[in-house]
Amino acid sequence: MPSLSLLHATHRSPVSPLEIREAWLTSADNPHLIEYIFSMDSDDDESIRATQETHRCIPGPSGTYSTAVRNWNAAAAISANDVLFVIADDLRPPPSWDTQLCEILGDNDPQQQTFAVKIRDSPDPNDFLLRHPVISRLFFNQYGLFDNEFHGVYCDNDISLRAYWKSVILDGRGIHFEHEHPATNHSLVMTESHIKMNRSEEYQHGESVLESRWPCWKIMAGVRPIRSDRRIVGHRRLLLLRAYGWSLLTLTSNKVPTKRKLLLLRDRAVQTAIYQRIRKVGV
Repeated sequence: MPSLSLLHATHRSPVSPLEIREAWLTSADNPHLIEYIFSMDSDDDESIRATQETHRCIPGPSGTYSTAVRNWNAAAAISANDVLFVIADDLRPPPSWDTQLCEILGDNDPQQQTFAVKIRDSPDPNDFLLRHPVISRLFFNQYGLFDNEFHGVYCDNDISLRAYWKSVILDGRGIHFEHEHPATNHSLVMTESHIKMNRSEEYQHGESVLESRWPCWKIMAGVRPIRSDRRIVGHRRLLLLRAYGWSLLTLTSNKVPTKRKLLLLRDRAVQTAIYQRIRKVGV
């Protein structure tokens, strides 16, 4: 059974970080295989006091922007286990979550294969975004965790696209984690962390970085997870062929807003590029 590193970037949480850690470890079947790492701002005095006897990192002070990406990346940098799992103050695990996750991984070796896992952390059954990514050690060694140019929002879009086009996203949506976020549960009040991360300036910055990293058609086409027992997992060329095929289908479907779709499909360069890539990969 692979070992796990939980990367918990905490920020002035209304719930004690130690209570959150306790919930994760007591709901796991094999807590001895779990490395739990806190990461926080150096001026978050309450979190620093609460976690002083724990495995943690303190990358630096808070700023005018969200420090979530910086703190998650800092925790990942000092992690040592086979599988890295990004968690937050508002994510709650189900019983035996570690056993369920390992069942999803199947025979895929996190030290020898690059992959990410999409867990279920929203009510939408068609949500494929790696909001709380699970990645293999080899994926981290080759591609890192989050792009440091992001602060918080859109970092999940970026790692989703990176995993989809450079590696593979395994479908772990059978494991239901409760994401206690006001966007999906309107009875909840936004925490200080939610407010800071969801300011309009953060969205403008994140969108600008994302669009500088990826062509518009790849962003619009989105990503698709795959079952870990499918034979093409581990076959890079077949996965690329699948990715280009799904992109073409999505961009010609009703899921893309008509106006945006027409702009994309009128661009002959986009059409030609997709078809040429499909032919090249398929050879």
